[in-house]
Amino acid sequence: MGRRLIAAVSLGILLAGPASGEESGDLDRGLAALAAGDAERAAVLLLAARAGGLGPGDETVAVRGLQRALQQTGYPTGAADGVWRSRTYDALWTFAIDRCAPQRVLVSWCDWLLVDGGLDARGQAVIFAQRGGALLEAGNTTGAQADAVSAIAADGGYAPGQFLLSRSLLAAGDPRAALPAVDAAIALDPLPAYHAQRGALLMHLDRPADAIAALETVLEIWPGDPATLAGLGRARFVLGDYGASAADFMAAADADPAEASHRIAAARAFCAAASYVECRDQAAAALDMATGVRAGSESRFLLGVARYGLGDVAAAVADLLAVLRSEVAPAEAAQFLKGVLGAAGVLPPDQGSMDRADLVSAADRYLSTIRSP
Repeated sequence: MGRRLIAAVSLGILLAGPASGEESGDLDRGLAALAAGDAERAAVLLLAARAGGLGPGDETVAVRGLQRALQQTGYPTGAADGVWRSRTYDALWTFAIDRCAPQRVLVSWCDWLLVDGGLDARGQAVIFAQRGGALLEAGNTTGAQADAVSAIAADGGYAPGQFLLSRSLLAAGDPRAALPAVDAAIALDPLPAYHAQRGALLMHLDRPADAIAALETVLEIWPGDPATLAGLGRARFVLGDYGASAADFMAAADADPAEASHRIAAARAFCAAASYVECRDQAAAALDMATGVRAGSESRFLLGVARYGLGDVAAAVADLLAVLRSEVAPAEAAQFLKGVLGAAGVLPPDQGSMDRADLVSAADRYLSTIRSP
């Protein structure tokens, strides 16, 4: 009974901080939340109130409220009589476990489980990894790395701890240090997600051939996974295998037809392979799908490249001009338009110092000239 009481007090401290004379306020707010149907918030506030040290009468009220809050969220405590029993603690423990699950990590409940949840080594590793994943999602790479190290220290055979360490190191900008961690995770449990992480790291380390091998392993387990197919497409593009790259991106687009980025990448690979009809078709499809300015701008740029490759210079210039007038233009758009206008004799051979405004004016003059009767 004593350990369970200490555990509940510890949760209140973790959730509410040191007692500050506001116990009765927490109690009132907790009861109000319970009356309003917000059992989740009520549980937190009532435990915070208990942590501050309530009188016997208020203690009974707080425990009874907590029991009702747990019952309302589907965790049976037995009678809601205000008496702290083992069944109340067991319900609280299950409540906390469910709120430190991968689908719904509430860090404060993970904290309590680690302090007073009575977890074995594997249980501690699981909770450290889950809390660390939540911290990583929130952008706290330092906290995520610390939890990953703690998970590994608690149970060196727990692969998700190594995977979290790899992810957090990559997020912190250290792919070289992240690679041994994901290799350790794969050695423990060769899950597709771990191989996919390895492929991404190898691309960061300029090892596209090795990345292809890692990503092909993923496809053996997850055939048709669009993210993996797109990763293969990027790796093969870097290696100059543009035809295979385009095929990978098209397979990704077929698997995830609502994602415009796959068609943009396919168009780029087709253009690099001088397959301008396919490049035009995919760029036009991506332009129809694009919802953001950047995606729309890149799609139109590739459409212009394809049209130039097919000999439609005026349409290409119009596309490239529209790109330069957009809020976000691909870096290569201005250089490509200079080349197009230079080949058409509109610009002198040396136009390296021309700024965007002058280039737009030159393109406008060109279009006006060719459209004049």
